[in-house]
Formats: sequence, C-alpha cells, structure tokens
Amino acid sequence: VIAQEVQQILPEAVKEGGDVVCANGETIPNLLVVNKERIFMENVGAVKELCKLTDNLETRIDELERWSRKLAKLRRLDSMKSTVSGGT
Repeated sequence: VIAQEVQQILPEAVKEGGDVVCANGETIPNLLVVNKERIFMENVGAVKELCKLTDNLETRIDELERWSRKLAKLRRLDSMKSTVSGGT
C-alpha cells in the first residue's frame, strides 16, 4: 500500500513515523505509516453501504419488472380490444 495514496483518500489512516535510517545508512525522511486496521474497518463500512444500495436497487428492479409485465398485459388487452372492435 502506498501511504501517500491512502493519505489522499483516508488521511486518518496514515500517520507520520518520523525519519527512519535504513540498514544501508540511507535516511527516509518523514516515513508515513499506514494503519491497515483502519482501512479494513473503512472497507467493512463501505461493503455494508454497497449491500444496502444493492438491496434497494434489487427492490426497484423487481418493482419495475412487475410494472413492465402489467403494461405488456394491458397492451395485449388493448390490442385484442382494437382487433375485436375493428372486426365488427
């Protein structure tokens, strides 16, 4: 995980660790540390929200499909009525 990218999206999941000296003597200034548990909890919340959204969309789709069937039935009845009326 790249801490700078996480920091842009979820700043509270990143903290500054200060300067760190590597084994080869190289210094990494102001190392950023990512709190993976915070990211995990954020993901759990996001999944819950997506589940709610999906459930709502499934309900709307079911309702639209019912209306579509009703409209198709009405069109058939109207077509039959027109055919019967036109034939007399």
